[in-house]
Amino acid sequence: MWKLKLYRGKFAAVRRFKGTTQRYSLRTADERLAEQRFDDFKKLQAAPNETLEEIFELYKSEKSKAEQEKLSYMWKNLKPEFANYRPDQVDREKAISYTNKRRKQGIKDGTIIRELGCIRASLRRFDKSFPKTWFTPPAPDPKDINITREEFSRLLDNAAAPHIKLFIMLAIATGARKTAVLELEWHQVDFERRFISLGRGSRIKRRATVPLNDMVYQALKEAYLARTCDYVIEYNSDKVKDVRTGFNRTVERSGLSKKITPHVLRHSAAIWMAEGGIPMSEIAQYLGHSDTKVTERTYARYSPDYLRKASDLLQLNPANTPYNEVKNG
Repeated sequence: MWKLKLYRGKFAAVRRFKGTTQRYSLRTADERLAEQRFDDFKKLQAAPNETLEEIFELYKSEKSKAEQEKLSYMWKNLKPEFANYRPDQVDREKAISYTNKRRKQGIKDGTIIRELGCIRASLRRFDKSFPKTWFTPPAPDPKDINITREEFSRLLDNAAAPHIKLFIMLAIATGARKTAVLELEWHQVDFERRFISLGRGSRIKRRATVPLNDMVYQALKEAYLARTCDYVIEYNSDKVKDVRTGFNRTVERSGLSKKITPHVLRHSAAIWMAEGGIPMSEIAQYLGHSDTKVTERTYARYSPDYLRKASDLLQLNPANTPYNEVKNG
């Protein structure tokens, strides 16, 4: 992968290739001009030599350890289809072909969108002109699966393993994604001020700082006294990589739908807040949404006052409207 570097007072395009260092002088010490020439150089000379696998690996290397694990997992499916192509060979048709193949394998569009998004992001990191045209499936509709408080109580009662029970409590109480809960360390828990900082997350999937309610506060105090490592959710004195098996068994023992996943807990937490009349702006902060519109699009319909004023207007004698005030005046 070519990089822009200062070499003997002037900028150059530099890379390691087959054990040797290659340099191409850009003949200027002016950084802005060097960046322009570097872009031209990549388009005219570098692009045909780079494979998507090389580009993806560099993109991955710049991410956090947790993000690298996710990208490596997705690359297992992407590699056979894209690894050996050059950037200029990756286009909309290949994305469509990949989508069709994954759909035939029974993979949902949400997963396909994330996988193709990684390809596009790594290509954009390499050169903003790639890919010139791209395709991803339409975003799936928000899931309507959620649990009631009674079902949540059944989950807790049937959680045999302490780490699964604590995970379920935290997932509801924080509204956090599964990864954020599993990555939570004790230094992020402020018992004195009763807050949890869920960490930085990513540019897209941000994380919030949320207060501790009484239920999870007491559970965390007990877990803290029994801790044997730095992670809040632990098993055998180590971080828990996934709770899928234990969570699924808990769901089965509870007699609930197999469609209930750990992410349903986050979704349910947001619905409970909306049903309780919490403003969308507060729910957005709780969930770590950077844009309230995202929250409104998914959860506004659960609010007791959603479209109430509009509905009241759509009758023969609408109440509390300027029209009535004028008529009665």
